[in-house]
Amino acid sequence: MMMKSRRKVLGVLDTTDIEITYHGFGFVHSDVNSKPVQVSVILTTTPVDAEHVEIHISVKFKKSWNPIKNFFIKRIIPKYISDDFIKDFPVWENKIYYDKPLLCQDDGPIMKIRNWAQQFYPESVSLE
Repeated sequence: MMMKSRRKVLGVLDTTDIEITYHGFGFVHSDVNSKPVQVSVILTTTPVDAEHVEIHISVKFKKSWNPIKNFFIKRIIPKYISDDFIKDFPVWENKIYYDKPLLCQDDGPIMKIRNWAQQFYPESVSLE
C-alpha cells in the first residue's frame, strides 16, 4: 500500500511517502521517506489472549553525514512513530466484525485475507 502524507518532520513541512507491506498475520513493514529522514519500521503483533496483543516496533533510519542530526533523529523519530501508532487505538478498540461487510474497490482483497486467516482460528472460536 502506498500513501502520501503532508506533515512536519524534524520541523520541516514536507510530503512524506509511506509504503506499507503486510507479510502474513501480524508482521508489517513500512518505509517512510521524506527530505529530512528515511525510516524503516517493522511492527509485529502476537495475540496473548482473546482480547490482548503484544506489539513490538523496531525502527531504523538512514544516517546522515551530520552526527548531531543523527542524534536527534534517533531520539525523536521513535516518539513520532509511537504517537502516530497510539492514535489508531480508538479505531482498533471499537472495530466490529461483520460477516458480510460493505466494501468498496479500494478496500482491496480483504475477503481473501479473511478466508486465509480463518485457518488460524480454532473451530470453536466465533469471530462475531
